[in-house]
Amino acid sequence: LDHLSTLRAQLNQTQRDLTLIDAELAIMDAKDRGEISLEQSVPEETVDAMLLRDPQFAEFRERLSAIEESMAYQAERSARGGNDPAVKRLEAMRDAMMRRLEDRKEELRPQIVGQLAMDSTNRRTGAAAESPVVLRMRREILAQQLEQTTKDFDKVASEVKTLGAANADLMARKQEIEQLMKVTDQMGVQLNATEIDVNMPNRVELIEEASVPEGSDELFRSMLSALAALGGLVLGGGSVVLFEYLRDRVSIPEEVSQRVGLRVIGTVPQISRSRKRANDGHVAECVDGIRAVISQTGREAPKVILVTSAVEHEGKTTFAAQLAASLARSGKRTLLLDGDLRHPNAHLALGLDLRAGLPELLRGEISPDEAVQPTAIDGLFAITGGVCDYAAITALSRPETAALLKSLRDSFDHVVIDAGPVLAFADVLLLGQLSDLAIVATMRDVSRMPQVTSAVDRLRSVGIRVLGTVVNGVSDSNRRRLYASPIPA
Repeated sequence: LDHLSTLRAQLNQTQRDLTLIDAELAIMDAKDRGEISLEQSVPEETVDAMLLRDPQFAEFRERLSAIEESMAYQAERSARGGNDPAVKRLEAMRDAMMRRLEDRKEELRPQIVGQLAMDSTNRRTGAAAESPVVLRMRREILAQQLEQTTKDFDKVASEVKTLGAANADLMARKQEIEQLMKVTDQMGVQLNATEIDVNMPNRVELIEEASVPEGSDELFRSMLSALAALGGLVLGGGSVVLFEYLRDRVSIPEEVSQRVGLRVIGTVPQISRSRKRANDGHVAECVDGIRAVISQTGREAPKVILVTSAVEHEGKTTFAAQLAASLARSGKRTLLLDGDLRHPNAHLALGLDLRAGLPELLRGEISPDEAVQPTAIDGLFAITGGVCDYAAITALSRPETAALLKSLRDSFDHVVIDAGPVLAFADVLLLGQLSDLAIVATMRDVSRMPQVTSAVDRLRSVGIRVLGTVVNGVSDSNRRRLYASPIPA
C-alpha cells in the first residue's frame, strides 16, 4: 500500500509538471506570434502589489478608507441615513479621492509594466533552462516517466486488489469466530447463574396467615381527609402569597409611599372605553387636583415640570398631556414639549401630526417659533418629537439646550416635558437638570417597586428634585362614585 501511494504521488507530480511546461510553451508561442502584448503579460495583481509601494498611492488609499468609515458611521447615527447632508459631503469627497487614485494608477502603470518586463527578460537571459528547447526536452523526459510510472501503478494496483479480496474473506471469517465465542461465553454465564439459583435456599418465609380486620377504620379515613383538605388550603394560600411577593408590583398607591418613600401627589382613574365620556370628567378632576398640589409646592409655581417613569408603558405621556391641558384650562399659557426623543408619542395624545420638533431644534435646523404648533385646547401649545438621530442626542449636553429651555420659560407660563424612561437612557437626566421638578408616573399592576426605587434614586443622584409620583390606572372608590354628580359637558 505504501508503494502504491508513492507511485500515485509520483504520477500526480509528473502530470502537474507536464501541465506547467505545456502552459509555459503555449505562452512563449503566443508572445512570439504577437498575440500577447507586454501589458497583458503582467498580472493585474502584480501591478496592484507594486502600486502599494508608492507612498502617494498608499496615502490616497488610507484617506479613502477613513472617508468611507466616516460615511458609514454618520449614516448609521443619522435618522436620514444616506440623505443626511454630512453623508452627501463625504460621498463627494470619496468620489474625488477615487478619481485621484485612478489617475495615479494610470500614471504609474506604464512604469511598473516596463520594470516587470525588464526583470522578466533579465531572468530569461540568465537562466538557459527556461528556453523553449530545454522545456521541450524536459517535456519528452517527463512524458516517458509518466508512461513508465503509469504502468508500474497499474501493476501494483492489480496486486493490491487481489490481496484486498483475500483479506476481506479472512476478516469475515475472523468476525464469525469472534461472534461464536461471544455466544459461547454468554451461554456459560447463564448456566452458572441457573446452577446458583437452584442450590440457594428459599428467600420467602411465611410468618402469619392473612386475615380480614374486624374493626372499622372510618375515623382514620376522616382524619386523613381533613389533613388533606387543610394541606391543600395552606398550599393554595401560600402559593398566592408567594406569587404576589415575587411579582412585586404596585397594587395600591399607599405601597409606593411605604416601600419607596415617595410622596403620592395624586391618582388617575382607569380609563374605560365603554364609559369614556364619564371617565374624561373624572380624569380631568383628578389631574386638576394634582395641578393644585404642584402649584403649592413653593413660593413660586414651578415653570418647567418634567414627567417621566421608570420604564415604558406606565402612563407618563397620557398624564403629561392631561397635566398640560389642566394648566391651560386654568388660564396659563402652557407648552407640552415631547422630550422622549427615541419614542415620541405626545402628538398622539393631542391628536397632532408628527412634525419637526425638539430634535430639529437641538440640531439648529429650525427656530422655536417654527417648532411650536397650536392644539385644539385654548392656551395649550406643543413641540412634537420630530426625527431623532445621534446628533440630536449629543446636543442635549451642550449649552445651547439650556438656552433653548430658557427661551421657552420666557415665552410660556408653564413647560411640561414628556421625557423618556429613567432606566432606559440618560436623556431624562439631562432634561431633568434643566427642570424645576420631576414627577414619576407609575401604573397599578404594571410598575415594579424595585424599578421605581432605582428610578427615583437615579434622578436624585444628579440633583433633580422629585416632587412625588402619580399612580395611573386606579379604580374609583365607591365613596367617590356616590359623591360625584353629573357635570354638563
